[in-house]
Amino acid sequence: MDENKVVADRFIEIAITALIERNFEKAVEFLHKAEKLFPSLLFTITQILTNSNKNSTTDNDSQPTQYSNEQLEAVNKIQKCQNYYQVLDVPKESNELEIRKAYKKLALQLHPDKNNAPGATEAFKVLGNATDVLTDFEKRKTYDLHGINKPLNQKIYKNDFQCLTNEEWLMCIICLLLLSHI
Repeated sequence: MDENKVVADRFIEIAITALIERNFEKAVEFLHKAEKLFPSLLFTITQILTNSNKNSTTDNDSQPTQYSNEQLEAVNKIQKCQNYYQVLDVPKESNELEIRKAYKKLALQLHPDKNNAPGATEAFKVLGNATDVLTDFEKRKTYDLHGINKPLNQKIYKNDFQCLTNEEWLMCIICLLLLSHI
């Protein structure tokens, strides 16, 4: 039975890699194989996806698994912002030096390597976008005239596929399994 679990785990890893590469047929095929070998597949998938965040760096012990209330508040503050000036907490008249100083201060709080609060990665991307726009004269001029057409925390689309979090991938896998049994 342990041998089946090892092989099933390997099939799940292959399926996750296939999902990341957008090869859904291959992913479903390997998930079915894993399910046949080891029936408690959904628990195993959840465990592997949870561990994949921890294993994404070469040094697993350096990544804390918890976050503080201050880290969560910093992420929530960024998510509630309506414009890039609010994100950086600077006035519209601020110069490039003030914007970069505000960025460095917030980047230390929001960097995903230091902040494991939910949404920290997205908040850090918004912070980077705000700095990029407000430190470039032409981009800032256009931004001040027109603003942005989408919410600051809207997900970015690549090749007509939405970038998904591990939890969203898990839901896709579960849906694929359920649909294949109907």
